[in-house]
Amino acid sequence: MVGKSMVRKENKGQSPTPRHTEPDYELIAAELLCSLRGKQSQAAFSRRIGYRSNVVSRWEAQRAFPTAARFLEVFAQVRRRQPSPLSAFFSRVPAALRDPPLKASAAAALFLRELRGPSASRVSLASTATAFRTG
Repeated sequence: MVGKSMVRKENKGQSPTPRHTEPDYELIAAELLCSLRGKQSQAAFSRRIGYRSNVVSRWEAQRAFPTAARFLEVFAQVRRRQPSPLSAFFSRVPAALRDPPLKASAAAALFLRELRGPSASRVSLASTATAFRTG
């Protein structure tokens, strides 16, 4: 999959003017899984991570994808000495994401909460309070 564009191609017949194109997240996910596998065959890698079927082939062909939690489990199993890939998203990694015993499903949920920032209810409450003060 090396050399493929990470950006979706626009449909034919559209205007040739430059536009912001959306990244091809499925292709990026497939290439990330392929890089995690390395030189090992898809079948061997599938067995290494606990599958009897060749699920990695389906993942890399973009016909199916692991959950975020499952990806983190596979990453931890294969790259034990490397920091979590989630750490690249933070200037200072939250302490809870640095703890190795954190379950993958909890890490994925915590990661999404950290990226989201203040909850919508707090923002909504602040907006309402501001409206009452100014109105």
